[in-house]
Amino acid sequence: MSSDFIDTIKRAIAGRYHLRGGERKWILEEGEPPTEIHVPNKAAAIAFSLDRPDPKPFAFFSCSPPRDFAKMCDAILFCFHENKTYLFLTEVKTGNEGDCDKQLVNGKLFCDWLIALYSQHKSLNPHVIVVPLLVWKPRHNSVHKGTTTHRGNSDGTEDGIEKKSFGEFDGCGFEIRNKPTVQIFKLIKYLEHTII
Repeated sequence: MSSDFIDTIKRAIAGRYHLRGGERKWILEEGEPPTEIHVPNKAAAIAFSLDRPDPKPFAFFSCSPPRDFAKMCDAILFCFHENKTYLFLTEVKTGNEGDCDKQLVNGKLFCDWLIALYSQHKSLNPHVIVVPLLVWKPRHNSVHKGTTTHRGNSDGTEDGIEKKSFGEFDGCGFEIRNKPTVQIFKLIKYLEHTII
């Protein structure tokens, strides 16, 4: 599979849902300050958010759909890098985790549908590595209390980035604390240590 998949997703998602930014850097305006998401050079990528009050992405839902149907993670990033396709599902929190898992799962279910459409109509079945991200933002300049990490963690990650398991997901996800920038390249490198 090539960057054709990324181009197809770019065309399928209306521009009003694309995150502000460009080919290498996007701004996720959830929480203060906004989070920048950087992708590696030479990577094909698309980042968008369906977690917006207006215009609602699922206009076909009634005004009061069944509980949890319309919840969505804060950002979705597809990235094709070094012949692998990644899906980063991102949820930003300032307090407790709350419905984090439900929002991430709904994001994955939506992306599963996009991938199935691509597979059906392009006669290709892309293998996508799904990576859930929980990004903690400080509330009023206070640091979220919880487990701390130390530079040079045994799992290869750095201070403020921890590998995390999410119940509904196979593989590895990450919990990122109080970082203004999410470096996708670093997360891919950490994943390579996990997958090998």
